[in-house]
Amino acid sequence: MTKAPHVSVVVPVYNSEKTIAELVERINAQLHDYKHNFVLVNDGSRDRSYQICRGLADADPRVKFISFFRNYGQLSAIFAGLREADGEVIIVMDDDLQNPPEEVHKLLAAMRQSYDFVFGAPIGKMKQPLGKRVGSYLNRKMSEYLFEKPKGLYASSYFAITRQLAREIVKYEGPYPYISGFIFGTTSNGCNVPVEHHPRPHGGSGYTLGKLIGLWLRGFTNFSVVPLRISVFVGLSSTVTGIIVLIYILMRKFLVWDEVTTGWTSIIGTVLLCSGVQLFCLGMVGEYVGRIFLLLNRKPQYTIKETLNCD
Repeated sequence: MTKAPHVSVVVPVYNSEKTIAELVERINAQLHDYKHNFVLVNDGSRDRSYQICRGLADADPRVKFISFFRNYGQLSAIFAGLREADGEVIIVMDDDLQNPPEEVHKLLAAMRQSYDFVFGAPIGKMKQPLGKRVGSYLNRKMSEYLFEKPKGLYASSYFAITRQLAREIVKYEGPYPYISGFIFGTTSNGCNVPVEHHPRPHGGSGYTLGKLIGLWLRGFTNFSVVPLRISVFVGLSSTVTGIIVLIYILMRKFLVWDEVTTGWTSIIGTVLLCSGVQLFCLGMVGEYVGRIFLLLNRKPQYTIKETLNCD
């Protein structure tokens, strides 16, 4: 890109009444030399985020506002924002000011080198709870395995993509969107740029260990049959183990003429093991069947209650 591109800034908004107005003001200050607009997506906030975002849209036609009926999650809100964004470069960022708006120039400078995407990588180590670090690690490894994400490339929630890539991503209309999976599954032409990462000024993160593991399962079951193959392997391993134990018992009984020791503990342990394997495999199959059911029933990624300044 040789000239200053038209920039759209997509912000999923959830309970950010104390930060969203400041975020828009600081982004406007940084992009005053660019033609730019905003897409604020209210993801069922329970505070005054709706009123504040609507007020920003009323005051400035460059602010597009979308409000959901209820909370659908950050990824669904980003998808809605990408569908409405019309900039040549689309920047996606959180609403909590942990990634300073002043760092947006680093993303835009990298995008001028004809990358399809640029992720902001935090400078230094972020202080996160152990659970969140474990969940983030699982998601990074999954991206490397399923989508051939380059090792060492950090996928964050602060990133920039081209309009062409965004149009390819939003072609997916099924439930449970997975942004980084679609990015890496479409192109590998991207990079990291170091950005500051500040402590959250208000509130706490909505991503718990459970939600991160759910995100990990979403990526696996949406883009791969690996869990089904794992369940088959576990089932076969359990079967082979049972056959080996049975042969051993028969050999002791009929060849060595040894009395086979029996007891309820071994029986209960075997039953629990076999039952656990069966339930695990059934659970995996059920997860896939459930997703097929939701896809065939056209479960929406989100439902829009209100829009303002949108096409």
